Amino acid sequence: MKKIMIIFLMLIMMIGTVEAVSYFQYGETPIQLKRECFYEGDLCDSGYTCNVSVYDENLDIIVDDTPMNRSDSYYLHNITQLLDNGEYRTRMTCSDGTYAGSEVFYFEVTPAGEENRMNLFLILSIASLVILGLAYLIKSDEVGVLAGIVFIVTGVYSMINGIDGVYNLYSRAIAGVVIALGMLFMIASGYNLFQNNK
Repeated sequence: MKKIMIIFLMLIMMIGTVEAVSYFQYGETPIQLKRECFYEGDLCDSGYTCNVSVYDENLDIIVDDTPMNRSDSYYLHNITQLLDNGEYRTRMTCSDGTYAGSEVFYFEVTPAGEENRMNLFLILSIASLVILGLAYLIKSDEVGVLAGIVFIVTGVYSMINGIDGVYNLYSRAIAGVVIALGMLFMIASGYNLFQNNK
């Protein structure tokens, strides 16, 4: 049982390790792609030129190997056409005539201009309820403690990120209730576990 708890907690910690993606709001123009160029760990000097290509989810070309403008240490390109909601694959290729390299990165266009967080909130909420139900069915205080921890993680996540990107008094109140329930389940199960191991 302890192994299952440790594995589950490690999975929860790995949620935050997803690669960063830039988000733009649908209808926003221009969309400014801004990226630094590096060579052997240092910023590229002004002798480097960079081009950018952008592809939509169907791999249709939106921008085809177009030169980027240099501004300080950044290379910039403005996409002036209206882009649909979705994920866009971007390849930036830089060269100084001798050395060349490329990098692939992604950006997303969403209705609110930010990550859709509802999926993770739903996954955490369902996991909380499933683990709580499992603890009740198998009468396991260890699983009850785990359920409490997952409820607390769900509540903290909701407190920080809101529910589906909505940050208001109601979403914070719901997050507070979920945290309180998690603490209640964790303390009650922990107390029973302590009493049974005396």
